[in-house]
Amino acid sequence: MGRNCPTNRSHLWLYYVNFPLLFHPVNILKKFGYKLPGGLLIDENAGGYIRKSLVEQDFKLFQSYSESQQITRDTLEWYSQFPDLSEVQIAATWDKDDGEYPGLLAGFAKLMAKFRALRIGMATDQRSFKTEPMSDAGMEAIRTFNGWQMIRKQNKR
Repeated sequence: MGRNCPTNRSHLWLYYVNFPLLFHPVNILKKFGYKLPGGLLIDENAGGYIRKSLVEQDFKLFQSYSESQQITRDTLEWYSQFPDLSEVQIAATWDKDDGEYPGLLAGFAKLMAKFRALRIGMATDQRSFKTEPMSDAGMEAIRTFNGWQMIRKQNKR
């Protein structure tokens, strides 16, 4: 399996052609704080995974293709029109309903976890979705930045 598996490669390539902005990661937090334009842009962390999913030659081809797309140029131009926010301005965009502000990176990790959970919830048929209660340790791993770092390290193996 992995990036050399023909089935995985063909699925990923369809994704790459249909979402050319995957090849143009940006610092979303710096431009929008915690009020993100959902699903429109890719952050630098996710962009690293896109880069790792392709051999260099293929990455360059897809990046060149993406640069030729009007949607890419228009979206990146739109993004560049927003001013860079200071850390104080970013903190001011934190939604108080999400609890006490945990800091810049931990806040971003918490927001991304919330988006991923929403996406999974929307994609799942709730009538057939059965789970066992998660252990306290598992819940702690999901709720904390350090927990996400641990999960990320495990996924890199």
